[in-house]
Amino acid sequence: MTADIGDYAKSRYGTRSGYVCKSVKSLMGTSDQVPLVDEIPDKTPSDVSAQILSFMINSAKKRLFQNELSDVIITVPASFDSDQCQATLDAARKAGINVENMHDVLLYEPKAVIYNFMRMQECGEIPSDLLSLDTEKNVLVFDLGGGTLDVTIHRVGYTEKGILNIKDLAISRYTLLGGDNFDELLATDMLRRFEESNGVKVSIKRKEEVMCKLRKLAEKLKVDLSQAYDSARMSDIDLPEDYELEVVDIDLYDSYAYADTYTRSDVERIISPLMGYKYKLEDASKIQHMAEKDVNNIIYPVLDVLDKCGKDTKIDAVILNGGMTKFYLIPKRLKDFFGFEPLTTSDPDLSVARGAVYYHYCLHKYNVRKLEDPSSSEKTNVCTSALHPVIAFNTSTILNDTINLGLRGEYVSQLIPAGTELPYKSEEIRDKYKLDKATSSLGIEMFLGRGKTKNLPNRRIATRTVKFGRSYPADTPISFQIYINPLRMMTMEAWITGQPKTKKTMEMDISYENRHFAFLNVLTSK
Repeated sequence: MTADIGDYAKSRYGTRSGYVCKSVKSLMGTSDQVPLVDEIPDKTPSDVSAQILSFMINSAKKRLFQNELSDVIITVPASFDSDQCQATLDAARKAGINVENMHDVLLYEPKAVIYNFMRMQECGEIPSDLLSLDTEKNVLVFDLGGGTLDVTIHRVGYTEKGILNIKDLAISRYTLLGGDNFDELLATDMLRRFEESNGVKVSIKRKEEVMCKLRKLAEKLKVDLSQAYDSARMSDIDLPEDYELEVVDIDLYDSYAYADTYTRSDVERIISPLMGYKYKLEDASKIQHMAEKDVNNIIYPVLDVLDKCGKDTKIDAVILNGGMTKFYLIPKRLKDFFGFEPLTTSDPDLSVARGAVYYHYCLHKYNVRKLEDPSSSEKTNVCTSALHPVIAFNTSTILNDTINLGLRGEYVSQLIPAGTELPYKSEEIRDKYKLDKATSSLGIEMFLGRGKTKNLPNRRIATRTVKFGRSYPADTPISFQIYINPLRMMTMEAWITGQPKTKKTMEMDISYENRHFAFLNVLTSK
């Protein structure tokens, strides 16, 4: 069975239920089957992604007149955890891509955006002083696409040897927000208006088909309104709040047409819940006390990374990326929030792709090889050339939130702080934890977040039980050692202090788990 990829498949979504899927990227790393009919055999997110990658590889072969094309760069969100990265690599293997290269196959998208921006400055495509690197700068990348929002902060500059260095400072974990959410709000309002004006009720069986049409109308409404806003701005005039745009579908449902008008103020009011208008810069310090209902907006992830960096971190520049940042309200909101104009390129849809191309070009043009210094946790692709300055690509990443160990009662103890560079290996953690009662087993709870208790904003990510073979009395000291690889997979060793033969090894993915676990409170902190 052959698969159709791209615009044709997109046009059939909603009318061919069970035969078309979208936004599979958000399912990567899960064991869930993509909701497709039984006759379609390959339904894991990795399988579907492999189909997409194969389509892209074959298209590239034809355009480049190549018989083989296995050496590629794949970009992923910086917030991807170990399971998501591994699922992406699995999809690449299935698509025939060589993932065991001399260089890293995966490139985090915010870094690709910065590479592309610096390339454009160096080539004169944009003014060279937009982001001057005479001194190191703290750069926030705001990447808002169709289904995800990636917000990251990086320190960007050149070393004394002329090496371009991009160091991750903070990565937000609140990513499940994108242009689709804006479309959904507008489409839901359109459905309400349609039903009220025609005195009909769309059946449950047909609702997704109708909503699919309305989402396309919503997307067009955003584009048309942005174009009108930009045209007015270029003419040095303000677009009136009562500026109207038409929304038309000649056969939306059971031969009923839908014709409506939306004003600029209508659109802004409908999508306002996603804009985070109530937040200001100083609210970053209050993020740990906010309710979970306040997470779903474009500013909360910004507050998250600002809080992780600390109150003394000054943001020197904001770079916009992703198709949704072309919607006029996004740069306007960020300008109001930061107090300066965010930077954008002429085509933010392609910034990640162009940055990845530039990255891949340099890897081969300058014979870059991946080097791992055993004395350092930093992994860097480097090269030297007699004709060119030294070029370096720092491909290390960081821990995007604090890892905590659950204690007896409701408290947690910090193990590894957010922002720790990966890969990471701890020293022996001893003289800090002990058994709270006589027992032959050790229950371990791991939490992610910067709170002090097991409650929100912290989330439980894993539980493990270690059995020692015999009982040990209360107050027996416990030692730990932790290793986290670049894909954020954690290996934890636990043993009775001073008795290495009791050592037990556990692996866990340090991403959120939605399952509920029994509490295993057998640790206390000294």
